[in-house]
Amino acid sequence: MTQSSPLLLLSIILVSMYKKRIIIFYTLFLCFILSSCKKSESIYIIEDTKILGPKVLNASFKSDENPDVLIEDVYGTIIGDSIIEFRIPYIVDNKNLIPCIEYKGEKIVWDSNSVVYDTENQNSNYINFNTPVILSVFDEHGIEKKYVIYVRTFTGLPILWIETDERVDITSKEEYVNANFQLMENELTQSSEEKLNTKVQIKCRGNSSYSSSPKKSYTLKFDQKISLLNEPKDKSWVLIANYFDKAMVRNIIAYYMGMISNLDYTPHFHFVELMLNGKYHGTYMLGDKLKIAENRVNVGKDGFLLEVDQRAISENAPYFETNMLTQPINIKDPDVVVGDDNYNFIKQYVLKAEEVLFSDNFTNPENGW
Repeated sequence: MTQSSPLLLLSIILVSMYKKRIIIFYTLFLCFILSSCKKSESIYIIEDTKILGPKVLNASFKSDENPDVLIEDVYGTIIGDSIIEFRIPYIVDNKNLIPCIEYKGEKIVWDSNSVVYDTENQNSNYINFNTPVILSVFDEHGIEKKYVIYVRTFTGLPILWIETDERVDITSKEEYVNANFQLMENELTQSSEEKLNTKVQIKCRGNSSYSSSPKKSYTLKFDQKISLLNEPKDKSWVLIANYFDKAMVRNIIAYYMGMISNLDYTPHFHFVELMLNGKYHGTYMLGDKLKIAENRVNVGKDGFLLEVDQRAISENAPYFETNMLTQPINIKDPDVVVGDDNYNFIKQYVLKAEEVLFSDNFTNPENGW
């Protein structure tokens, strides 16, 4: 016994008007006949486990299972087919959490190094998410699918804690204040376990930002060379407030353009969230302090670091002026005295370079630029 499929009838009538007469050219019928099949036959869909195999469907942290850490449920975002990312919207010190995983497969297995045993409650359901965690999902055939789980907190940026001794205020550009420095939440690994905890000296920096901004910028000095956020080691670093740039993009875009232009040196900076003496002070740029050094402006021991600086005159800095620039040039490094050999050398060097650059024969291979 067979069951016939319905016919699909398509009629196209082409009509032409010619001398008020209707001429029907033709009618076209297209019939699509679906093959008939026996009622007793069944259609089977075979899933290829290599394609549709084990996977995570949903991931979350429930607040009722993590009352000491969470005040509300937090849901993960599955990125691509191998990353799960969580964002806890506030700062937490402890990332030992009980996850809720909905998955397709036979079982899930956590990285053994991340499982935390709660001796008080006799519970081994806690997972240490202070570092990225590997989660494996297996199906009944033993096929494995791995995921890397990252748990970010607050804004997801690195969090910098600075606590001055006795919580004294930082007000001077000349005198350092002793403080404790702690940097957590590495932006690459999202690891709060990779904490840098050390001593630091801190003072204010800047010009207009120092005199007229409620959000100050700071200079940091460590006792020894250290690396911050995977950047080359040095003792000196800065925190830039970007108070007058509400979007906080001008500096970072300029530095990025320097990097893609393959300049000999471009300062390295990263956004961080600053907690100063227990209070949130906003988003800052943490990065290189400009100076002559191997991992900074590497011009050697005999090199010079110059800055076009309109405040050089009022600050009595060693400066000189040129014919073409409207602002004075401040000699930042090395320390010089107006009129000494180093001062005269670099002043004449810049003046000669400017003279050649703006001369009529600046393209001359011998006498030009």
